[in-house]
Order: sequence, then C-alpha cells, then structure tokens
Amino acid sequence: MARRSAANLAGAGLAALLAIGSATGAAAGPNEAERLRTLEASEAAFTRAVAAHRRGDLERARAGYREAVSHDPRFVEALVNLARIAVATGELAGAAALLDRAEEARPHYPEIEAVRGLLAFEDGNPAAAVDELSQAVDALPDDLEVLNNLGASLVSQGRVEEAIRVLDRARRLDPTRPTPVFNLALAYDRAGDHVRAGHYYARYLQLSGRRGAMRGPVEARLAVLQGRAAPTPPVAAAAPMIEGAPAPDSNPGFAADAAASNPNEGAAASASGEK
Repeated sequence: MARRSAANLAGAGLAALLAIGSATGAAAGPNEAERLRTLEASEAAFTRAVAAHRRGDLERARAGYREAVSHDPRFVEALVNLARIAVATGELAGAAALLDRAEEARPHYPEIEAVRGLLAFEDGNPAAAVDELSQAVDALPDDLEVLNNLGASLVSQGRVEEAIRVLDRARRLDPTRPTPVFNLALAYDRAGDHVRAGHYYARYLQLSGRRGAMRGPVEARLAVLQGRAAPTPPVAAAAPMIEGAPAPDSNPGFAADAAASNPNEGAAASASGEK
C-alpha cells in the first residue's frame, strides 16, 4: 500500500489544484481554494491525532480524529482510527458504527476489514474474526497487527497449527514485539510442544519487561513447563494487538477532490505525482 505523509499529501493536493488552473488557463476558483483549506485543516487535525495515538493519549487522539472528520466526513483513515480507539476502550457498538461509515465511503478497504476482525475477536467471535482478518491479510501480508490478530483468533478456535504458521510470520517481521511471541508460545503450548512453548514464553518475559500484561500467568505456566510447579492448564486466552494506524495514505480525498473538479483529470494526476 502506498504510504504518504500528511505534509506530502498537502503538497500533492496543492499541486493538483495548481494543475487545474494551468489546464483551464485560470487560477483555482474560490470553491477549489476553500476546499483546499478545509482539507488542509482535516490533514493537520489527523496528523496531530496520530501523534497522540502513538503516545497512547487516546482522548487527545479521539478529539483530533473527530476534528478531521468534521472537516471531511468521508476521511476513512480517521474513521478507522476512531474505531480502533472505540475497540480499545470497550465501545464495541460505537466501533461497529464507525466502521460502517468508513465502509460506505470506501468499500473493501483492507484496514476496515482488519479492524472488523479485531472487533469480532474482542466481541468473542473468533470465527468471524478469522474471516475478516484472512481477507485483510491477503491485502496486507506484512502487517504485524493483522497477522498477530489472525493468529490469536486461530488459537482461540483451536486451529493451532495454522496459528503457529501465521504467528511465526508475525514474529519474524519484528522479533522485538512481545505480543506475537506470547501468542506463538500459547499456540505451541496448546499443540503440546512444550519445549518450544517454554522457549517462547521465556522470550516473551525478556521482551515485555516487568510491566508485561501477561507476565504473571506466563511466569506461572513456565514454572509448570520447567517442572518447578504442579501442572496447570495453558494460559487462558490469546492476546490481540490494538495499535493506532500510522498516518499512511492520509486523506485520499485531498488529490481526489482536486482532480474531480478538473475535467482534465490526467493533467492533475500527473502534477500531483499520482500514478
């Protein structure tokens, strides 16, 4: 998937509007200039929201995404990130409504499928999660979050051999992230491969530090596997990843809306650098 920063996107939108003026022999009119200002405001709010999201400041991020959507109601990435926050805070019905709005604006967008899968997992429906996330991973084969959540959903369904293949892909994408390593350990544990399970549980403890969310249950299970405690079942549940999407495609409406106002779309696309 093409990735562009908000600043680059602003330049692309402006270039598209300048191309409109060149192609028509006139400067951009007041409607185009106002639309550009609106989209710039939307992009600026989105960029601030993403920064807050990455810091873990969900309320500031939510406010920024809402501001972006207030300027551009079809800003799909902002709607999807609002849905991510809603899932993270347990507002599952609200997340579903946001994803419906995003789907209406851009059907079959892989990020929507990814968050629908996460929503289904959190709602206790791993079968639906696998369906959604399998579609998402076809379009986003190197997305760590999607792979982890698909693997976690497969573990929850008892499809541990499939889960191991998916989670090992996730682990290899970024060996420093603890959540895929934990889920991989759990998959091996449920498959009965206690040697590999113990190895990855220990690796999870190394990666997660003292504040790892699953540290207590993992330490207890590792003690069992190492013969230091009485037998107990594996850790109860796999763990999803809920991350703020980067500012990737930003607002595709920027160049698209500028080009739509130009009867010579090819000229605008060429000037904005779009292929």
